Amino acid sequence: MTEAGNDETIRAEARDWLLRQALDDESLEHNEAFQRWYQASELNARAFDDVQRTWSDASTLQELRHLVEPPVPQVALKGGAKVANDSWRPRALAAGVALFSVIGLLIWTQQRPQVYQTAVGELRELALSDGSTLTLGGKTVVAIRMTEKKRFAELRSGEIFLSVHPDKQRPFFVEAGETSLKVVGTQFDVRRGVAQVEIGVLEGTVEVVGEREPQAVKRVHGGQQLVASGSGQLGEPQLTGPISPGLWRKGQRVYIDAPLREIVADANRYSQQSVELADASLGELKVSVSFRAENQQQMLNSLQLALPLTVERPQPDRIVLRAATR
Repeated sequence: MTEAGNDETIRAEARDWLLRQALDDESLEHNEAFQRWYQASELNARAFDDVQRTWSDASTLQELRHLVEPPVPQVALKGGAKVANDSWRPRALAAGVALFSVIGLLIWTQQRPQVYQTAVGELRELALSDGSTLTLGGKTVVAIRMTEKKRFAELRSGEIFLSVHPDKQRPFFVEAGETSLKVVGTQFDVRRGVAQVEIGVLEGTVEVVGEREPQAVKRVHGGQQLVASGSGQLGEPQLTGPISPGLWRKGQRVYIDAPLREIVADANRYSQQSVELADASLGELKVSVSFRAENQQQMLNSLQLALPLTVERPQPDRIVLRAATR
């Protein structure tokens, strides 16, 4: 995640906590979840204190007062003199606080991400407010946030295919763990696996930045793919070959020299029968296979043909892969 993106996320979380306190009339002093978040880093504490200071700033309410202050009523005295009646002030101040709370709520609502998720084996297509379209693969979680200047998608798990509506004044950013992408208008997919992030571009160009090298930008063009480590270390763009980005939307899984752990992770997003590796070291084995996502048996047969593996079924909904004994 970029520094700017991280700062914005933290400020959004700070606003979330503050608004939760305002809406629930709940003190955060004894809220254990808030205390863990607040004490987790100096950035969290600083962001919350700053947002709290801004929202409670009397000068801000002063700037809004003209929107809610009624004309000062005049009370006539004997002899024709008039003085101001101060009875309106508490009501005006309350109205000002209420108005500021509404404005704060609107800002918070606009910046709070909309979270979408799918069940095991489910594919879901969404039409976004900016004209872009988003397809979620099985067991996927993605958060979308739109602002006036930027568009954001955070892939928390699974895989997505994006067809981004072109807008040079409002770039689209995608974050997947420690890897960030920036696009203006293009078609591409992003998969967040166990230990890596995979980006495949169908059309256009995607700029990729990793947490390990925030100054190094890799450009991935149509017909290319890039693999980043879980820590954000970027590989070099490679030709996709037979793997067309977004092919998984049609139910076809194709892997070229892919780690077994990533294949198993994908399989578990499309079947209720979980697949496990008896030994974590098996996950490092690389293999090239192709199968239908909904056909788990076809996947198991393909893996057994390509690798020295045995398949065990200790329970009806559980499959274990072991290294074959010679």
